[in-house]
Amino acid sequence: MLSPPAYSEVAPSPFPEWYEDAKGRTQFRAKRLLECAWTDRRALMEWLYSESGAGYPHADGTNMAYVRGVRPRSRGKSGGTASTISHTRCILEVRYDTAGPSWVNGVYIEEGYAPSTARIAPAGKDLYWSTGDKIDDKGELHGRSVLILEHFTRIAKAVEVPSLMFSAIGGCNSSSKSDGFGWYSWPKECVLYAAPEVTAHSDYTSGTRYEVTFRHPIFPPGWNHFWHAATASWEYLYTDSSASTIYVQYPYSW
Repeated sequence: MLSPPAYSEVAPSPFPEWYEDAKGRTQFRAKRLLECAWTDRRALMEWLYSESGAGYPHADGTNMAYVRGVRPRSRGKSGGTASTISHTRCILEVRYDTAGPSWVNGVYIEEGYAPSTARIAPAGKDLYWSTGDKIDDKGELHGRSVLILEHFTRIAKAVEVPSLMFSAIGGCNSSSKSDGFGWYSWPKECVLYAAPEVTAHSDYTSGTRYEVTFRHPIFPPGWNHFWHAATASWEYLYTDSSASTIYVQYPYSW
């Protein structure tokens, strides 16, 4: 059984609260402020994550602790043109909530759609329509602004970073992709793989976990289609006037 390093609860801690959640259930949450030596912060956090330290120690609530933060208490000194800061003490913010986070098979998942905009424009001017006509470099080359949807999926507590996430950036889908709701299935090249967001978290007992947010802009005509003013439609461009090779601006990467 772990033992904690020396620490004290800082007034006006704790901050207990009973509340009603979205489903009408009574829940309890609280926040505590714990002060310890800066060099003891890891040991105190490890103890708080253990069975012996996770319990809420006051009589007005239950013991589900779920997140903690560290704020240093510092002292500074200056000499000449230089200044230094030495951390000697710190405050750990400890939270408890009977509701806890939402979990799906042990992994927290959030999914949704958000509105966005994009400008669809080719990257070069030596391109041709299927008719053999060259693009108008004073108009069609500048593209067209469109309203789009961006699908996002946020996964927390992931034990590893998916290998696909870096290699597929900037490409479109090579096969049909469906969302997690079961609402839509998007055809080939309609879904772009945007740069994801990755944050690493360490809890000192179960190792490093990752929060990953995937973002996929959706363009139903297809990301390799461009606005043809003469026909007022989204069409493929070609690298030659005989229309034998399609111009692929967004490679099929996933």
